[in-house]
Amino acid sequence: MQLAWPMLIGQIAQIAMGVADTVMAGAVGPIDLGAVAVGFSLWLPIYVFCVGILSSVTATIARAVGARDHRAQINALQQGIWLALALAIICIVIVTRADLLLPLMQVDATVQPLSRIYLHGIAFGIPAILLFQVLRALSEGNGRSKPVMMIQVIAFLANVPLNLVFIHGL
Repeated sequence: MQLAWPMLIGQIAQIAMGVADTVMAGAVGPIDLGAVAVGFSLWLPIYVFCVGILSSVTATIARAVGARDHRAQINALQQGIWLALALAIICIVIVTRADLLLPLMQVDATVQPLSRIYLHGIAFGIPAILLFQVLRALSEGNGRSKPVMMIQVIAFLANVPLNLVFIHGL
């Protein structure tokens, strides 16, 4: 249970960031909200796929911790970093080209340019979010879920002021 509570709180913080993004984009206008919704719907399956692949790093590290094999932990971390970087390159290419799907999805022409900007903004952060997943695997594989929770809560708290800067240019 000590591992579960921090994970649950961290997941709630992630969901709250999405809610805050949606509310703040919706306050700007329906076109902005539509652009975020469409862009996020293209990004989410790619992100979930990467998280699924990188979740193997948690299991590998946890096995090495259980075996008290420090060298295997280091190897798993290093391989996880390389895997995250390779996935990041692939994802950046896919996400920056995902806007080509917008006309096929019959997305309103007024929404498409903002969706494109949103997707390019997401692409900029892909290496960081995938490397975070590897560091999360290291922490959770060692039975330490609180540091991950703290990072997610801090990210949530920073999200609203950063949204103000990025959405309104303050």
